[in-house]
Amino acid sequence: MFRNILVFALAALFFGGCSAIQADDPGSVAKEFYVRLGQMNLDGAAELASEESKTVLVMAKSFLTMADEEQKKEMEEQKKKAAANPPQVVDTKIEGDKATVQLKLGEETETVELVKIDGKWKVVFNKNG
Repeated sequence: MFRNILVFALAALFFGGCSAIQADDPGSVAKEFYVRLGQMNLDGAAELASEESKTVLVMAKSFLTMADEEQKKEMEEQKKKAAANPPQVVDTKIEGDKATVQLKLGEETETVELVKIDGKWKVVFNKNG
């Protein structure tokens, strides 16, 4: 999953406007998480991630700051292409304080794991997952 998150963050594949987040709806949280990644708003994405997962976003942010001009240009092009194709929730399964959301990301489907912390759903991942 780390590779996918890094690719989405670096390529800004899923660009979209800010939307209202329903913190009690794991699908809404997962979708907004990927929208923020697409905007390269890693600080905003971190707000929707578990504490352990924020470390991965800090690493991804450091990679973004090292992008050269060609990579930055490519990211801008990807943002334009993806604006018409935001992430879509395909399925949501909730089991207690854990949830799994299937998101359609372009032609692919990504499984996003979430955990409920203090009544709010947070995305969970690590650099190996």
